Amino acid sequence: MPTPHDRIAGSRGPRSRWYPEADDVGSGWAHASGWAQLYGTRRSVSCVLPVHDELHVLRTVLPQLSDLLTECGYPWEVIVVDSASSDGTEPVLRAWCELPGYRLLALDDDVGRAASIVLGLEAARGDAVILLDAQTPHPMSMIHEMVQRWEAGAQVIFAARDASGDSELRVPGLGRSPQDPSAMGGLRLADDKTDLVLLDKVMVHELLR
Repeated sequence: MPTPHDRIAGSRGPRSRWYPEADDVGSGWAHASGWAQLYGTRRSVSCVLPVHDELHVLRTVLPQLSDLLTECGYPWEVIVVDSASSDGTEPVLRAWCELPGYRLLALDDDVGRAASIVLGLEAARGDAVILLDAQTPHPMSMIHEMVQRWEAGAQVIFAARDASGDSELRVPGLGRSPQDPSAMGGLRLADDKTDLVLLDKVMVHELLR
């Protein structure tokens, strides 16, 4: 059975619009915090949010995400992939895209969550990519610890429920080759496990192969 990536790659893809336009994104990173500039870090972080009729949630999530990513200390970008929302997401997000770090891919068709994630991953430019469901049941504050574990060498980190129902971070395949299937810990793009995931860019490239 073809994956969402296969279906997109094998066609011209859905009609879509980028904000800001593709020619304008070269300097579109949000700036890192002062201490990161002091230490001269050169790495960056992307965050991909696939959405469909979730404007009411985005109004709260985007300001929180901006603060969290800035505190992590790396230049960052947020890519919202809007899958044909009918709740006014596109015009509101166009205004957000006037701020550094925000990008919107507005699709004319509802391609589904997994395919939206693929489109976001293909556009992400960061050395690490965070996949975030706008209505994730996990605390967004976990992003800070996820980035710390990535700094320590982890290439895949995801949030999950423990036996008591609390959120915890899991690091599958630590020390394994990106080509080893177990390195992804069984993650699939359509799974609930992708509510909150961090992938090193090496794993992103492997996932999109």
